[in-house]
Amino acid sequence: MVPAYSDLLKEADLVVPVSKHYHKGVYQIRNEWMVDHSSRVIAYYNGEPGGTKNTIDYAEKKGIEVITNNPKPTSIELDYYYLATRYK
Repeated sequence: MVPAYSDLLKEADLVVPVSKHYHKGVYQIRNEWMVDHSSRVIAYYNGEPGGTKNTIDYAEKKGIEVITNNPKPTSIELDYYYLATRYK
């Protein structure tokens, strides 16, 4: 069973409303708040433009360390993985 949103809020250590209402820029405001209150950003980033890229760029502009992980490995990474596991 999936917990209700209100149940998740009760379990949170900190809840910070960034807007009283939804609007087009609310996710960017949320992301900037998270970066502004972080010492490091760990992003699961596929290389595509969008909110994750905007957040990475914002963090780098602020001098925050960014660690990324690409969920779509390149063919070179796959070839290396194949060779490394085949010839142990």
